[in-house]
Amino acid sequence: MLIDKMNTAAEKYNMFKEQDSVCVALSGGADSVAALIALAELGVKVNALHVNHGLRGEESERDEQFCRELCRKLNIPFTVKSVNVSEYAKQNKLGIEEAARILRYKAFEEAGADKICTAHTANDNAETVIFNLCRGTGMKGLAGIPPKRGNIIRPLILCSREEVEEYLEQKGQSYVNDSTNLTEAYARNKIRRSVMPVLKEINSGFLNNISKLSEILETEDDYLEIMAEKYSESDLSKINPALRRRVIINKFKKSGVKFNFEAVRAAERLIVSKGRERVNIQKNTYINAIGGFLNISHDIGSKRVLFAPVAVHIAKGEAFNPNTAASEGKNLFLGDKIVIIKLKNYKNIRQTQNIHENLTNNALDYDKIQGDVFLRNRRDGDKYTRVGRDFNSSIKKLLNKSVPRDERDFYAILCDEAGIIWVEGFGIADRVRADAGTKTIMDIEVSPQICRK
Repeated sequence: MLIDKMNTAAEKYNMFKEQDSVCVALSGGADSVAALIALAELGVKVNALHVNHGLRGEESERDEQFCRELCRKLNIPFTVKSVNVSEYAKQNKLGIEEAARILRYKAFEEAGADKICTAHTANDNAETVIFNLCRGTGMKGLAGIPPKRGNIIRPLILCSREEVEEYLEQKGQSYVNDSTNLTEAYARNKIRRSVMPVLKEINSGFLNNISKLSEILETEDDYLEIMAEKYSESDLSKINPALRRRVIINKFKKSGVKFNFEAVRAAERLIVSKGRERVNIQKNTYINAIGGFLNISHDIGSKRVLFAPVAVHIAKGEAFNPNTAASEGKNLFLGDKIVIIKLKNYKNIRQTQNIHENLTNNALDYDKIQGDVFLRNRRDGDKYTRVGRDFNSSIKKLLNKSVPRDERDFYAILCDEAGIIWVEGFGIADRVRADAGTKTIMDIEVSPQICRK
């Protein structure tokens, strides 16, 4: 039964190829021992890695020795990696379980095998789903443990712990028990020892049902991720709420913003109402949603800084989002163009040769910017007042006069919340020109450079 389920999981999730080397994360417990023996029985080229966390004194040494002897008996290559979990947890202000998990997976990454096998079972998956449900989660958390993530595979994910122990009994194979599994000091142990037996009494098939639920949610989660990427730079007020929340969450993640459910709800309210106000969602981090487009900005002290979670990359022929936050540094624009934004101290550059012309064309007074800065291409009705003019110039007329038709849609424009502040090849707006009171310059460079007048 266990071998059949392993084969099913391996084929269903394309876990490994015939020529792949598979490193089994061998703890000495029943699950990892069963995974090692079963993979070897299936003819997979396996080796074993044991991570000694050094947390249980003599018991840790016992586990290492057991794994060493098992691999010697099976003629399987064996490696030990010793880590100091307590020290790592202290240095990084982590819990012991989290620190151990990080160091364990770091050791796996350094193993050099094509695939890393961890021995998570259907029981582990169910415990994870319940744990995530208790602490609060979304679809990804309810999907549980992925059968495959990158080069990490879990061929026992469809097998119950009872099936694992039955398989080892049939093989006459012993294993070691971790004494920390017998205490309810850890939340997962409480779920394993107190919650799981009750659920089994309610429905003996609950493990299988949770596995089915995980499969369904994993598939739907993958689909939502694809759609969220597609609509990430859209008017979010016009899309389905489920998809809108996913886009918001992804934007927060890419921006490095620590968020909770309330922050997501705040973003939703702004988007739906198309509110222009800025909302503080964490220290120095603000959001607004002009026209249904979610924008994220950072303040450092009283100083606003340009910010964007990721570079913008739009291929020719695609519509460009009119409200994409521009960032200090490189901004990819229309496939082959890079708009580079730098903040400079005006005192250090005003004596530079040709600085007057540069300030007219590609540099402006940063402190005169109103609100956030956005990068986009042209839109109908665009106008702005160029330096030295006392009238508005039509962007359409400027482009039509000196730019070939097939290039006009690919000119970069920077705007703040009051309007256009710079047009590629035509210079800055008069209202943001540098003067005697300027302290900080925002310098704009386009690559490949275009200098049309």
